[in-house]
Amino acid sequence: IVGKAGVLSLETTTTETKVTDVFTTVIGKTDKDFKVVVKAELLTKLMTTEDYTLSISRNKAEGILSFKGVKEDISYFVAPEPNSVYPNG
Repeated sequence: IVGKAGVLSLETTTTETKVTDVFTTVIGKTDKDFKVVVKAELLTKLMTTEDYTLSISRNKAEGILSFKGVKEDISYFVAPEPNSVYPNG
C-alpha cells in the first residue's frame, strides 16, 4: 500500500528479489507519503464485496493497519512487514 504525491495505490511486487515487476492500481487519495508492505495472503482474506476505510499507523511502534467496513460493521487489523516506511504526522 503506497501513498505518494497525493495518490493512494495498491502495488504487487516481491520484496525478496531485485526483480522489479510491479502492478499498480489506484485506490484513493492521501496527503501522506509512505510504503506499507503487507503479505498478499493477508489482503486476499479481505477481498469481498465490502469496501473498507483504511487507517495506517503513523510509526513502526504502533505498527498496525485497520480496515473498517463501509457498509457492514466489521473491522480487520493487519500487521505490516518490518520493511515498511510510515507516514509522518
